[in-house]
Amino acid sequence: MAVAAAIQNPPGHHDFGLSTFVPYSLQTPVRQKMRANYCLSSVCLWVFIAISQQAHALEANFRVPEQIDEFGKTFRLSFTSGKGGLYEYTTEGETVDNWSTLITITYAKGVVVTPMEWAKSFAKSAARETPHYSVWIDDGRGYAKVIYEPDGRVIGDKRFSSYEVDAHKTYHVPACRGLVTLQYATRPDVSGGADPAAKRATLLQLASEAERLASAVAASSWAPDCEGTE
Repeated sequence: MAVAAAIQNPPGHHDFGLSTFVPYSLQTPVRQKMRANYCLSSVCLWVFIAISQQAHALEANFRVPEQIDEFGKTFRLSFTSGKGGLYEYTTEGETVDNWSTLITITYAKGVVVTPMEWAKSFAKSAARETPHYSVWIDDGRGYAKVIYEPDGRVIGDKRFSSYEVDAHKTYHVPACRGLVTLQYATRPDVSGGADPAAKRATLLQLASEAERLASAVAASSWAPDCEGTE
């Protein structure tokens, strides 16, 4: 059952609703494997393809923050991808493998795209992973909100048995000479169960959480710190 329309033509802003419910059994979520587990953000695949093509001097223009004070909490850098470009921040003693709140910053040097191009790519990727997503453009930035359902996959000793809610915001800063994205994610303590009515109620609850996260990233004062020269 889907609680969001598939956005095929950004910048239209399609909010979560109840008119597009389809059986979840018809969906075929796809996960892109990263480090020791799966990246549940559809933007990760899109950005990582770009990052793999821009590995040289990846951080020449982007100053990686060691700490981010946003959303009422202090997040500290806990994971950096092997070649750089993806940075995860946890809070309150949590780890990147066991978290309830997570910030992810991605930087794809040399990937200069418009918010429209990002939105179209994100929507295409999200549609392969989940039926619950919304993409839009506002004030020169791309935004998205996504709900991922538990898929039961087991990687190592970890089972993906919880819901995840994400909100994304893009930064198209000339000095960065590449695309920067901010992702704010939570794993709410909810259980949809097998009953359709209970699952529907859970998804509606998570839709409200997605809206909260989207509003938070839209209002966030965080911005990438980039040098103007190599």
